[in-house]
Amino acid sequence: MSPLPPSLQPLLELLALLALLGATPPATAEMSQAVWHRALVSQAQLDAAATSESFQVSDEILCAALANNAPWCHLLTYEGTTCVLYDVVVDSVDAAAPDATIPCRTRHRNVCIVEGAPLPHGAKLVHDCFPSLCWNRAIIPNHDDAASTTCDGDFVQDALGCVSLN
Repeated sequence: MSPLPPSLQPLLELLALLALLGATPPATAEMSQAVWHRALVSQAQLDAAATSESFQVSDEILCAALANNAPWCHLLTYEGTTCVLYDVVVDSVDAAAPDATIPCRTRHRNVCIVEGAPLPHGAKLVHDCFPSLCWNRAIIPNHDDAASTTCDGDFVQDALGCVSLN
């Protein structure tokens, strides 16, 4: 029997790591897919992670494959042969904090982060009691969803509802 070619070594590493995670290798048609965008993160953000896991892998692509199979993972770092998965949510397009110097990859691009959770571009939400919209990483008023009512007495209708200017 001949030894395995070196090109299969990364695949064997990935299968071994998935086995350590207790995961079964998915069939090709069922594989999780994600685009991992470049970003910068601060050490304080990484330290605030509720969940993180570290692995030794030979290539960054193997690190991303592990992250794809960890639904809680929103961010990964890879340095040397160390892959660390984090539950930290950052957007790749956001202007990084001044102390963000650690290169990473994130699942998120052009999202709003609301209470630690990503909200996709175009998503509707209620923010400060008003209908709002996630638009290009910012939460803006959504006047299309403003309340439409019939106003009584001295009140007049505007985009936000009934108002009185006494």
